[in-house]
Amino acid sequence: MEFSVLQLIKALIFPPGLFVVLIIAAIYGLKKNQNLAKRILQMTAMTLYLLSLPLVSEILITPLEPYPALTNQALHNTDAAAIVILSAGRFKHQPEYDNRDVSNDVAFGRLRYGAKVYRETQLPILISGGLGEENSVPLSELMAKDLRTSFNIETRWQENKSKNTAENARYSWDILHAENISHILLVTDAWHMRRAVPVFEKQGFDVTPAPTRFKGLNKHSFDLEFDSLLPSVKALSTSYYALHELLGVVWYMIRY
Repeated sequence: MEFSVLQLIKALIFPPGLFVVLIIAAIYGLKKNQNLAKRILQMTAMTLYLLSLPLVSEILITPLEPYPALTNQALHNTDAAAIVILSAGRFKHQPEYDNRDVSNDVAFGRLRYGAKVYRETQLPILISGGLGEENSVPLSELMAKDLRTSFNIETRWQENKSKNTAENARYSWDILHAENISHILLVTDAWHMRRAVPVFEKQGFDVTPAPTRFKGLNKHSFDLEFDSLLPSVKALSTSYYALHELLGVVWYMIRY
């Protein structure tokens, strides 16, 4: 029940749900205060336009990507003793996979880079992720299967109880501390690292960030073109991740 309420809150305060709420508020406010309703609609349209711009979305998410990509030399010289890959989500009941659940694009992107890190280091892998709903398997199990079938790599440990990043850290520590492992290579999206690294370090880990799926601006990606001023669904999705993580960072600073 708590998880469902949380999902509802997220749907209402982040785009696109936020825009739906504002538009409904403006419609109901037309009869009582037309000027206020018009201002709400104008603000909604402008905010939607800005958050849908590639340039704006990249600017928003760049501060969430403080850790650079690891070089092959850094991977070869690491003192870490394990790789921890964080889960993301699932695609449910996919017909081309006999109606089974499979890892979603975010999760598979983390697996793809986790496979590269493994091949460079040969370190054992822990996949962290629960959220096993009724009649469904935990995310860690889905990802372990995808890692095996798509990359021919076996997972040493599966952490299958966590529901959020803080629990990823807590339950991963329980598993790896029992193996006398504290230094890890942490694999997750670059924009997720600002929230993930502190909670893993507070749990006791020595963390070497291994970020992937960069979305922000850098000297190789910055290219101001006409398309940068055209709204897109992809840019709106990036803005969603940026706003979600910015609020998540603040909440984790207070909560954890």
